[in-house]
Amino acid sequence: MRTPPPLPAYVANYVGVPYADQGSPPKSFNCWQLFAHVQRCERGVMLPDYDGPAWAGRAGLVAMRDAAEAFAAGFRAISPIEADEGDAVLLRQSGAPIHIGLVVAPGWMLHTNKGVDACVECYRDAHWTHRIVGFYRP
Repeated sequence: MRTPPPLPAYVANYVGVPYADQGSPPKSFNCWQLFAHVQRCERGVMLPDYDGPAWAGRAGLVAMRDAAEAFAAGFRAISPIEADEGDAVLLRQSGAPIHIGLVVAPGWMLHTNKGVDACVECYRDAHWTHRIVGFYRP
């Protein structure tokens, strides 16, 4: 397990916050809610609410994929080399681009996921690198 570089101080406020499908910020988050909440509260960036379908297992995967791709189209795609604090990393989960993390340092993201409370992980590690769809700037 890699040790992250120095991270922005605000990151510590979110590590360990529970995951919840529907979330109730700031007490719990799904991945988009965490991303949008940190953008608003820590960076002053207002983002739209995600109004696509929520996770509904395999049956809802196609609808989620389509909604996530349409939603991502509203953001500016950037190259991995440009990715910086505050950018989004869009990741495949169950084969579809439906998971988002907040870049907090080069190679590192703050995210939350079903069964995983908010945490910092290296998106360049083997578990994530093949899942990266792209990077986006709000």
